[in-house]
Amino acid sequence: MLNDKTYSEANGLARTRQEKNLFLDELNLLSDALYASQPGAFEDALNKQVRLKTANLIHKLLAGGEEGRTVVDNLRKFIETAKTVKITLAFEPREETLDKLFAWVIKNLGTPIIMDISFDESIVGGAIVVIDGKYRDLSLKKRISELFQNKEMTFNKLLAQ
Repeated sequence: MLNDKTYSEANGLARTRQEKNLFLDELNLLSDALYASQPGAFEDALNKQVRLKTANLIHKLLAGGEEGRTVVDNLRKFIETAKTVKITLAFEPREETLDKLFAWVIKNLGTPIIMDISFDESIVGGAIVVIDGKYRDLSLKKRISELFQNKEMTFNKLLAQ
């Protein structure tokens, strides 16, 4: 049965849009293996055709007494219904940065959530975040622009005196 810890583990396998697609591909492969005519096709697929983290999560769920079909279907539903947060960064994050970013997103927005990360060097630093139609520009470019606008207004006021 999927509990909070299991949900968190499953979401950890699908932090980004790319990872979500990979995880869903793995679940589809396992689902196909469940209906294969060869004996042991599911176990074979689980042990040889999916990532170790995915196999470990599913083995844990199967050890809890659920059948394979239920496990695969519940995981698929969980991931497919996850909210997407679009995040624009000035750089391509490394694995460690992805982990920290994902932890921040989960802490602040809850689970299940999938990060759709894009890159735009012009924002200089920080991030632009969009979720549920709400747009937050937390970029360094915006902060610098605001600073110059404030300085320009002050300068123009001085000139007008």
